[in-house]
Amino acid sequence: QPAPAVSFNYHGQFDTGVSANTESTGSGPLRAETGVPGQDHHPDEQRQHLLDVVGMVREGRLTFSWFYSTDRHREETVRRLAEDHLGRIAEFVEHCARPGSGGASPSDFPLVRLDQEAVDAVVGDGRDVEDVYPLTPLQAGMLFHALADPTGAAYLEQVTVELAGITSPEELVAAWQQVVDTSDALRVSAVWQGVPEPLQAVHRKAEIPVTRADWTELSPEDRETELARVMAEDQEKGIDLASAPLMRLFVATLSPTTVRVLWTFHHVLLDGWSTYQVLADVFGEYARRTSSDGGPPATVRRPYRDYLRWLTSRDQRVALDYWRNTLAGFDQPVPLPYDRQPDTAHQAHCTERVFVPLSAEVSGRVAGFARAQRITVNAIVQGAWALLLSQYGGSRDVVFGATVSGRPTDLPGSDEILGLFINTLPVRVVVERATTVVEWLRKLQAGQAEARQYDYVALNAIQTDVPGGQPLFESLIVFENYPIDEETAARHALDIQDMNAVEATNYPVTVISAVTQDQLGLAVAFDPVLFERSTVERLAAQLGRLITSFTEEPDRRVGDLDLLDAAERAELVSAWASPS
Repeated sequence: QPAPAVSFNYHGQFDTGVSANTESTGSGPLRAETGVPGQDHHPDEQRQHLLDVVGMVREGRLTFSWFYSTDRHREETVRRLAEDHLGRIAEFVEHCARPGSGGASPSDFPLVRLDQEAVDAVVGDGRDVEDVYPLTPLQAGMLFHALADPTGAAYLEQVTVELAGITSPEELVAAWQQVVDTSDALRVSAVWQGVPEPLQAVHRKAEIPVTRADWTELSPEDRETELARVMAEDQEKGIDLASAPLMRLFVATLSPTTVRVLWTFHHVLLDGWSTYQVLADVFGEYARRTSSDGGPPATVRRPYRDYLRWLTSRDQRVALDYWRNTLAGFDQPVPLPYDRQPDTAHQAHCTERVFVPLSAEVSGRVAGFARAQRITVNAIVQGAWALLLSQYGGSRDVVFGATVSGRPTDLPGSDEILGLFINTLPVRVVVERATTVVEWLRKLQAGQAEARQYDYVALNAIQTDVPGGQPLFESLIVFENYPIDEETAARHALDIQDMNAVEATNYPVTVISAVTQDQLGLAVAFDPVLFERSTVERLAAQLGRLITSFTEEPDRRVGDLDLLDAAERAELVSAWASPS
C-alpha cells in the first residue's frame, strides 16, 4: 500500500492534571513541552511522512504543530498551509455560532442506537441537548406506568423540609439550580416518540420552576393547613416527563432565618440514596454562596453517564438465564388477603401506611441479632414477609419483589454518583418448616448475595412460568439505607427542624424498612382502594410478631412459629370450632 504523505494526530486535552475544584489548568504532573520544538527527536531519525500535524488543547487553547523537513519544504509553504487550516477552523466556528446551525450524528451518542432521523428528532440542532442516554430498567418501567396512568401519583416524590439558618431564600434557590447545572442526571427528560425505544435526553440547561410564598404571618396550625393544600395541588399537577427538569420547588418564608421547602420530583430522576446526596450538595453550595470564607469545597461526583456506560456493557443473556432458572417452576402468584379484589383496569397506588408495632427493645435487638448471626436486617425482614405470604397464600413457595441498590462495586465512586440506580427484582423463597430460623435466614441471605451479581436486568424481560396477564408478584419490600442525618445540614450551619417524604409505588402492598441508630423501623404501605386499614394493621402486627420471634427463638424450627396472638387464636377457635 502507498504510504500516506500526511499524518494528523490529535491528542485532545493535554493538560491531564486539571483540578475539578478550580478553574486552572495544567495543575498535574504533565506540563507543556519544554525546549525547542522539533528537538525531541534524534537528528538521524527517519521520518515516515512528509508532514506531521499534531493538535492538542494545552493551557486552555487549541494548538497545532506542523513538523516538516527543510529538505522537502520551505517554511513559508508549511506556514501557509497551517494558516489556511486555522482559517477553515475559524469558518467552522463562525458557522456553528449562527442561529439554526448545528446538529449531531449517531456517533455523538454512543450509549444509544439511533439513526440520523432519530438523532435529528431528539437532538435537533444540538444546542439544547448535551447527550442522549438509555433508560435503566426501572426508569423504563416507571415511564411505562406513567404513560399508562397519566393522572396517577405513583413515583411522584414530595420532600418537604423546614430549614433554619437560611438568611437568603434566593441564594438557596440559586444553590439548588447550581446542583442541577452540574449534574447530568438532573437535567434529563424522557423521550419515547420517534425513537426505537424510550430514552432520556440530557439538556444543557434546565431551569427549576420555583414558587415563592410568605407564611410569616400564619400561625403554626395555619401553616400546616396551607402546606397540606399546597402538597395536594402539587400532587394533582403531576410531572411532565417530556419537559426538563423533572422537578420543581416551593419555598415559603417562615421567619427571617427559616423557610419551608417542598421539593417535588419524579422518581425516574433519583433513588433515595441520591435524593439525600442532592440535599447535602445544596446545603454545601448554599454555604459557599453565603459564607465570608467561601465555604467548604464542592463535592466532586462522577457523571451518571459513567454508570449507564457500565450498565450497557453487562451481559444481559447470562443474567436473564440466571433469573429464568431461579424462577423455573413457579407458576402461580401468591394471593394477597384483599378486602376488595382489583379489576384489570385498576392501577394500584400505595398511598397510605401502617407502622409495624415494634418496641424499642425489640427494634434494637434485631440489629444486634443480625450482627451476631452475620445476617443482614434486610434478610430478616424478607424472611418474615415470606412466612406471612406463605401462611396467607397457603404455599411454601412464594415470590415477592424487592428493591436492590444497583450500585456496582466494580465501578469506583458509584456510591457518590447522582441518579437512579435501584432496581426491582423478584425474591423467591421456599419455606423450609423443619429448618431452624437462623439456618433458614442464612440460606435466604446466600440467595440474595448470588442474585446481586445479576441485578441489572429489567423485570419485564425476565421469562417465567406464570401465565400471561398475571403479575409475578404483588407485594414489594423496600429497604431504606440513606446517607443523611441532621449533621449533614449542621456542618453547613443549617438546622433541619422537620423533614418528611411522600411517595407512592404501583404495588398493592409495600413493606418499608429502615435502620436508624440501631433501631429497626417498619411500615406497611397499602392501596386503600383494595384494603381496609384494619386488615393491614393485622398484617403489620403479625409481621412484627414474626420478627420478634426470630430474635427470641433463633434455634426454633420455622414451622413452629405462630402468627397469631392469644386473642386472635381465641377468635379463630370460637369462629371455627365444631359445636360438638
